[in-house]
Amino acid sequence: MAAPEPTQEPDRAETQTAWPLYNPVTESTWQFYMDLAEGVFYLGQMENCAELLARAVNEATEFGPRDPRLAKSLNGLGVLYCYLGKYSEAEPLFTKAISINEKAIGPEHPDVATGYYNLAGAYKLQRKYEDAATMYEQALGIAERVLGTGHPDVALFLERLGEVYVSLGRRTAALFAFRRALGIRESTLGRVDWSVAVTLSKLGDFYLADGRYNEAEPLLWRSLWIKQTIVGNRDRSLLKEVGKMAQLYSAQRKFDQAELMFQRALNMLEEALAPDYPDLVISLKALARVYRAQGRFTEAKNLLKICLSILEKALGPKHPETSVTMEYYTEILRVAHLDAVKGSKASIKHRHEQGTVPPF
Repeated sequence: MAAPEPTQEPDRAETQTAWPLYNPVTESTWQFYMDLAEGVFYLGQMENCAELLARAVNEATEFGPRDPRLAKSLNGLGVLYCYLGKYSEAEPLFTKAISINEKAIGPEHPDVATGYYNLAGAYKLQRKYEDAATMYEQALGIAERVLGTGHPDVALFLERLGEVYVSLGRRTAALFAFRRALGIRESTLGRVDWSVAVTLSKLGDFYLADGRYNEAEPLLWRSLWIKQTIVGNRDRSLLKEVGKMAQLYSAQRKFDQAELMFQRALNMLEEALAPDYPDLVISLKALARVYRAQGRFTEAKNLLKICLSILEKALGPKHPETSVTMEYYTEILRVAHLDAVKGSKASIKHRHEQGTVPPF
């Protein structure tokens, strides 16, 4: 009997697949780094998180160049770099993760859509709005085909796309995206949901910027109502919504209602922060503008004096914000003086007409 021929070792390239054999040691080590990175991220330890994610990427390379775990690690590190402001460093990580996933799990997959979404975010943060719009559109198309046109992720992608369209001046497209996102969120999440409130607020902002106050008002009111239903009336997370309502009423010259909103925002800040905290200046100056528009110069002046005291202590007397506030304070004093002089002359004229003062 002839001796059997030795078995020829298969070519490594022919046996390479997208799913390498399971290695329990490498798998557990990679998962350990990923889990630990998530934990320290929520503790705010960003540098430690970056180091752990880099180790996770290194471990994931052992699974092969087309493994989804490598893509997941790269995505995680890219997201962290965006948090750290390293947007240009995040871009190639997202691009590589997309490429890996398209080969490993196919181009029509939610994880691929997420990759495009993350890359769009990196572009948006760098104000590369055309590139961001292209990536958001890519993510949206995949999500619609894979998840369905009514999926919450579709609403998220539409909302982000609408924001980029606004930055590009494509306001009609932005309005369509915001309206469609709102419809999806209301149908999937219900009418009293935080995400619904967020979309209402963005749509309200859109109308507010266009001066369409009657359309903005019910949207902003509803957003505020939903949020305070969820967190209560005095939670600091409501500050932005309260401020928008105050801005809306100021633009409509409904100064009494604007004052109530600014006072509410100011009270919320005073409860949450130290009384000399610089963020108070925003609400104080806004309320001062309302008082100025109403001709209540003494009250406006007093608020601006408080602003100056806070800013000089927190930022210094030569800081640009302090200088701008001082200029506004000086203007209020000048206008108040002119108003007082005008009032005094009018009073003298009236008394002269009544015969109570001698003519000059």
